[in-house]
Amino acid sequence: MTGTHRHTALRWVAYARRDWAECLAARAEDEANKREKKGKGALFCSDHHEASAS
Repeated sequence: MTGTHRHTALRWVAYARRDWAECLAARAEDEANKREKKGKGALFCSDHHEASAS
């Protein structure tokens, strides 16, 4: 009907059925790590500026 080979369609059905919870958890962990690193960098910069200002 859509011109998609039946094997390709079956593979996409298998992907769609897959539990995405593990993928989403890994992505959330990566984002949290990025925020943590960004936050540490900001603290370092403010500490550095305070130390050089005094």
